Amino acid sequence: MILLSICIPVFNRRDTFKQCLYKACMSCIGMENKIEIVISDNASEDDLYSIVKEMKNEFEYVFIKYSRNNKNIGMAKNFLRTVEMARGEFCWIIGSDDFINENGPKTIINIIERYKNIDFISCNFNTLDLKNVSLSENIKDISNGKGTETKYILQRNVPTSSKCIEKFDYLIDPVYENIYLGSMMCGIFRKVVWDLVDKSRIYETSKFDNLFSIYPHCYIYANGFIGQKAFYCGEDLITVGSGAREWSTDTGESYWDSSLPLIYFSILGDMIEEYKKNGLINKQYKKCLKKVSEISGRLLLPIIMTKYILKRNIKDIKYILIKNNVKRYSCVIYFYIGILKSIIKPIKYV
Repeated sequence: MILLSICIPVFNRRDTFKQCLYKACMSCIGMENKIEIVISDNASEDDLYSIVKEMKNEFEYVFIKYSRNNKNIGMAKNFLRTVEMARGEFCWIIGSDDFINENGPKTIINIIERYKNIDFISCNFNTLDLKNVSLSENIKDISNGKGTETKYILQRNVPTSSKCIEKFDYLIDPVYENIYLGSMMCGIFRKVVWDLVDKSRIYETSKFDNLFSIYPHCYIYANGFIGQKAFYCGEDLITVGSGAREWSTDTGESYWDSSLPLIYFSILGDMIEEYKKNGLINKQYKKCLKKVSEISGRLLLPIIMTKYILKRNIKDIKYILIKNNVKRYSCVIYFYIGILKSIIKPIKYV
């Protein structure tokens, strides 16, 4: 029986994908009868199938299912596609620039087998600065504390002890520094619960400019997992690559030409409201509201200055609804604290 499906949605990124798939295959050794790897290629221009064939030859007992879309269907729909392909009781969506640590799947399988009533696992992770690592060669030891590349791994100041969580809601907390589970690779979920959520709003979206297209998994979490039993694993199970994200500043785009202003000013607030709408415990909502409102406040004046005074273009500015946010946070003191902080210590992006 397949307990865990490692789901990899991919578009181009040949070098990082090769390392990602290699690490995934390595981590499956000894548990081939319980784990599968499913890959949805979003009509990449790079030849990714040759990499898949290479890995199939090297890891002949690891089941790898590969599918290529006839056309690019967008990031969010490709996420959904990988889960549709999966047979596992639980699914773990990872990016093509993420590298599973050696004991990652084994730890997850142990949790699944020991705690039968949980529907969600949130895992800890560390970050690797890809700009300082050569991807032309196998980076076999990046996530096992070996090799020169490990000096570029950044640890996070988050809880490191593992525990059962009575309600999924308690994972929606700034203390975990996972963007309220927006860090896709930190979530492992029961597939049957995911499948029951209506995904029509995700399928209807076509642009990378809203909650449904940027964080589709969080929309599904909010509509399916609130109130469910969960588990937090404080062990680093995956190393997240930083330096290849096209929507961020990783590939050389300026801050205002990336999707970051939209995400931090508007989308994070939309995410928290979606969780609240579906029953998020009020205590958790208030914790998150404090954080996202302050972030939005810190960006308010820089956005106004960049758009109206410097008259510089901001990507997706028509979706950055300034009036809506001012209204949304008008009664939240941390919004004004954020504005004050932006005056005392101006953000470097302006």
